[in-house]
Amino acid sequence: MNADEADDFACLLDADFLASLSSDIDVSSVRAHFQIDTLQDARVPEPTQAAPHESPSTPTQPAPMGVDNYLQITGHSQKWTIGKIIAESEKATVREAIGHDGRVAAVKILPLSHRDNDRVDQEAAIGGLLSTHPNILDVYDYIKTEEAGYIFMERAQGDLYEIVENATSGLDEDAARTWFRTLVTAVRHCHQNGYSHRDLKPENCLISNQQLKLSDFGSAVSMSACEPPSACGTVQYAAPERFVELVAVPGQERQVDVDAAAVDLWSLGIMLYVLVKQQFPFMEPSMRCPRFRRFVNGTDDSLLDGMSDSLKELIRGILKSTPADRLGLEKILNHPWLLEGLDSNEATERASSALACTASGSGQSCAREAGANSTQCFSSQNTSMLHSTRTLSVH
Repeated sequence: MNADEADDFACLLDADFLASLSSDIDVSSVRAHFQIDTLQDARVPEPTQAAPHESPSTPTQPAPMGVDNYLQITGHSQKWTIGKIIAESEKATVREAIGHDGRVAAVKILPLSHRDNDRVDQEAAIGGLLSTHPNILDVYDYIKTEEAGYIFMERAQGDLYEIVENATSGLDEDAARTWFRTLVTAVRHCHQNGYSHRDLKPENCLISNQQLKLSDFGSAVSMSACEPPSACGTVQYAAPERFVELVAVPGQERQVDVDAAAVDLWSLGIMLYVLVKQQFPFMEPSMRCPRFRRFVNGTDDSLLDGMSDSLKELIRGILKSTPADRLGLEKILNHPWLLEGLDSNEATERASSALACTASGSGQSCAREAGANSTQCFSSQNTSMLHSTRTLSVH
């Protein structure tokens, strides 16, 4: 890492800040990995806390990109000009941005006044730490003012949701295999570095230069930390052990231990199903849903109709109601269905390096997603529910 790169991430890799994320983080190892302590004075000033009357959003010159509602803001690496809106939701706005050096980026702007944006620092730090992997979206810069957090990221051209949506009735197995294999390697990188994503879904899998990039670490947590109840994740992709907490009435959440790694495994299984079928297998992972109940009890596999036997086996292995019974990441990567299409040398090398274990981890505490969910279970025989869950993605 050169000095310029160290400047980019110095604020995210500050020793005190890393220590505050979790007592289990080896601060020295993390900083040594990025060579922070071996560079000459890689520290940068703390983010400017701009008072309302001295907001950094006041433009000082005509917008170079010729777009409306632009602003200029000085980051830790360079000055950024923020331009047109790419996407927006209740909790965040994504805008186009260009750096002083000409770098094009997307900036995710999270108002600190929103109840769900209390983990902006953690989102930026975790995203930056994990972005050393080719299938994790790059984080370029992070700025925090009194009003909002600004996370400057790699600009993507689309997301996996759009690819699924544009397919006639889901992706063919060869296409699904390619995307899914890449996604699993990205999730493995997160777990190997001690983090669970907790919000895996097609919208958070961006496509940059035809390559999948996992993004949005707003719900991510250390797998060894004890997290207080918080709204995180998306109900339709949530594991059964988290579902009750996600739909709990605020203030009535139960403190439960959840295997954070196994939570991601379940979401991967739902995503694989969505890639191929363009719909959810069931609307909620609870025993009050007959379709879910019949599937996990092994009495009805009709939702897997039309799939190859190998793919059926893989999905059954991942979508186990008991967390400890789910296939771990190494077993998924070395499953015959995922090995199809690889040359013999690559398949042999991958199989020989498989770990003889299933996913495991320390207890995690998740909670509810704001709002309640209908008690009726629908069988999802069309894509309307898939469309209704579409959320913001950064591209």
